[in-house]
Amino acid sequence: MDQDKSLADTIENTLRYIDQHLDSNLNLSTLAEQSAYSPYHFHRVFHRMVGKTATNYIRERRLSKAAEELVSSDKRILEIAVAFGFSSQESFTRIFKKHYYLTPQRYRRSVRNIIQKRGNKHMNTNATHLPTGWMKAGHSVSSYEIGIDQNTRFKDKPSGCIKTTKSTPGSFGTMMQMFSSSKYNGKRLKLSAYVKSHEVSGWAGIWMRVDGKDNEILSFDNMEQRPIVGTTDWQQVEVVLDVPYDSEAIAFGILLTGNGTVWGNQFHFEVVDRTVPTTNMTEDVQLPPDPVNLDFAVV
Repeated sequence: MDQDKSLADTIENTLRYIDQHLDSNLNLSTLAEQSAYSPYHFHRVFHRMVGKTATNYIRERRLSKAAEELVSSDKRILEIAVAFGFSSQESFTRIFKKHYYLTPQRYRRSVRNIIQKRGNKHMNTNATHLPTGWMKAGHSVSSYEIGIDQNTRFKDKPSGCIKTTKSTPGSFGTMMQMFSSSKYNGKRLKLSAYVKSHEVSGWAGIWMRVDGKDNEILSFDNMEQRPIVGTTDWQQVEVVLDVPYDSEAIAFGILLTGNGTVWGNQFHFEVVDRTVPTTNMTEDVQLPPDPVNLDFAVV
């Protein structure tokens, strides 16, 4: 047990070192030296504890940080690419698209559009230990601590967590992803997750949004009409949306408005048939077939 704890502490320190030096020349020898292991032993320990090689982990962390920088700043894409160790904008775009299924430019426009629908754009790029592939966003997002909670677990897995650190009226924070919709176009898609909350004064929930060309919102639900409030134990929640044939991107995540803490785990996508009702908040209002009460006889 003591040896396992020592290894876990070593890897935790290594992950922290990587996050603090993403703009530096990180390699296996440097990381092994930091951990006081031989490169061979470090490689084996890192892969066993993290589930991937150090090289792949560093690449994913750089992509995640670059994704945050795309949204939070107006820097040129080439400038961001070079800052995070990519040799050219072309190589950065190729690797970014393979990971996020969108070009950096499209990702920047789409995520900014999502944030601006709820308030002023504000991103905090100083987050540590955000899970690979995820980013944080929101309005006054600096009022929230967003990342991984190793202590609050579901089925022995660490949880994504959003926690208020400063009360700011009208604020919200979200941990989110975005990916290409092409795999699901023309289908009905269910997003489910397990969510737990503590003293949520506003509301919390999971959300999903389907975008078309030029970031047009085709369908959207954020559970605002069936919110999670107060303190709740783990519960499974769902969002169901149609993904039209002309869709281009799907964004999703977990969000918290107001004060409190919310945890999420076991996110899962599933194609469902048309007997499963959608939870779409943007569906057109059904109009009556004819005008009514033209003489105001019915009060």
